[in-house]
Amino acid sequence: MKRIAAIAGMFLVWISTGQTVFANTVYSFGYAVSTGYANGSITTDGTIGALSSSNIVDWNIQLNGTPGGSFTLRGPLSGTNSALFYNGGLASSATDLTFNFSLPGGGALFQNPSIGSGINYFCFDTDGSFCTASGSGIGLRTDGPLLVSPKEGNQSVAAVSSSVPAPATIALLGLGLVGVGAARRKQA
Repeated sequence: MKRIAAIAGMFLVWISTGQTVFANTVYSFGYAVSTGYANGSITTDGTIGALSSSNIVDWNIQLNGTPGGSFTLRGPLSGTNSALFYNGGLASSATDLTFNFSLPGGGALFQNPSIGSGINYFCFDTDGSFCTASGSGIGLRTDGPLLVSPKEGNQSVAAVSSSVPAPATIALLGLGLVGVGAARRKQA
């Protein structure tokens, strides 16, 4: 029983250090943006809390910029036809991805073929200086006009659709099960 308590204690200490529990977490969303829409997913490395650009490992975002046609933005794990420019505002939890639309100068821009091309993009913008040109909100553009959906404050922008446990989490679970088995053998 002492071993089980020790293993449980190590697990709690490991979790409380804030280390990544999941290798990849996929957050899904769907938005009406003016006369268009965007739906898809953003994948993080499983970090919980404020995100940096290195925590965003993939995306797959379908854009329909009515008028203007449609386009799919793909990140490094989905075919790489676009780039990410990120300046803060995203945070993740076990259930959702949030964006702080009140953070001055923050934003996340997913754009094809490269940042600055002016077409085929999806963005979260905090003050209009990043990609919406008209204040805080969600923006998208294909071959037509810029479409914007105004937003304010800290809002959920996507919900968890899947998580893959990190190898360390699986190893720790295995170690715990071995410890439980050993404790039971000693009792028998």
